[in-house]
Amino acid sequence: MKRLLFPTLLTGLAVLLTACPQPVPQKPPPPLTLAWQSVLLTPDQELILDAAATDRYVYVFNEELPLSGDYTQKWAALWRVEATTGEVLGPVKFPDDAAAQTLAAEGFGCPQPMGPDVEVDGGGRVYVSVALRNAAAQAVGCDTFDGSWVNSAWAAFGIFDGGLQRTGLAWKKVFGSDDPTHSGLFAHLAGAGSSAQVAGGYAPDSRVYSWTALRGPLSADGTLNLALEGGAGEMIWRAYTLPEGWLAKYVPDDPVAAGYGERLVRYDDAGNVAWEAVTGTSPFPTERAAGVPGNPEVVFVSGVARGGEPYLGQAPPASEPDTAVFVARIDGGRLSWIRWIHAEEGGWFIVDSYAKTPLVYDPTKNELYAASNDVLMALDPASGETRWITNLREIITGDPGGVNDWFLLYQPQNFTHLFLVGGRLVGVSYSWWDSNQGRGSETDRYRPLVLGLDRRY
Repeated sequence: MKRLLFPTLLTGLAVLLTACPQPVPQKPPPPLTLAWQSVLLTPDQELILDAAATDRYVYVFNEELPLSGDYTQKWAALWRVEATTGEVLGPVKFPDDAAAQTLAAEGFGCPQPMGPDVEVDGGGRVYVSVALRNAAAQAVGCDTFDGSWVNSAWAAFGIFDGGLQRTGLAWKKVFGSDDPTHSGLFAHLAGAGSSAQVAGGYAPDSRVYSWTALRGPLSADGTLNLALEGGAGEMIWRAYTLPEGWLAKYVPDDPVAAGYGERLVRYDDAGNVAWEAVTGTSPFPTERAAGVPGNPEVVFVSGVARGGEPYLGQAPPASEPDTAVFVARIDGGRLSWIRWIHAEEGGWFIVDSYAKTPLVYDPTKNELYAASNDVLMALDPASGETRWITNLREIITGDPGGVNDWFLLYQPQNFTHLFLVGGRLVGVSYSWWDSNQGRGSETDRYRPLVLGLDRRY
């Protein structure tokens, strides 16, 4: 009998273990929680937006179009969102009535803005810019405009204090042509010191491409000192604010003749070139950029490589030859690493032509945050490895595929910007606002949606 004791105990133990359910490993909660959301709501339809941030506020600047589609009533709206509570100030119209009268006195009587751009400087000022329709479009008459843009011949710039009171106005007519029908002027802003850097270019005649780059400071008093660069052949397509200085994206009018499609130039605060890099033979792959405080050599960039085109010498995976979304680190003009995030994290992403990949670096946690569609992820800035990844559905419902009343109401579409404001991650997204929570109504319209997000761990 004693021989049977030990096997009998083992058998009983096995029965007990079988009868008791084993604990199922629990998935950790999403790394982010939603602190607040703010819809920047007007009776109109939002078209295109830009955003910038200080250490307390996020500023959003967007085009507004009446739901009727009446382009004669098109305008631009400037908003301020407080990062602690999500409290909204605005909208403030630009050009406002006084600015429109000033522009009319200069010969521009039909301001219908497009291409909004916003930036902040170290003194708490807010700068905005818009392109304005040119004289040929005005000749048709504001009341009969059908929405078909002729190239812009003017750029208008507004300067605001932190409370959205306009303190300055500047403008620039197109350079170098007496034929406004075929002229275009493009201007973008980047923050630096006590002024905003204006970067862009113009096309004297869009029938024969001959782009020319221009850049210069827009001072707090409204003084605009734009100068043309070198010979014709390229323009600054976009400017990006960095912790020290800024980054400009140059694009040639003829990539085949130029032998390149995009050139990145890193400027310091004084406007001196720190480094430059040709990204490849395809134009426009770079879409967003972020820097590291105290390390001006490092720039993180993101964008889309199309048609299998390499970026800084690195080709996208063969599985994504058409639209390969990337995040990369550049050190002193040289590629340090690149992540093809849709291919490598494909279960989280849906690739579409509207998605951007905004970036922001968190120096307190030494993490690089990136977003695409409604997905958020944290990367190791040294290696590019993923530390965590989530999406808005998981943050709101606990399920990456979940849907609840919040989603039916706000219907977030794509993140356009990410900021760190007072230690909080703030995202700006397009939202298909539906006041009837998914059941359809006359008030359905695209609106900017600003989200305050806190780290859980």
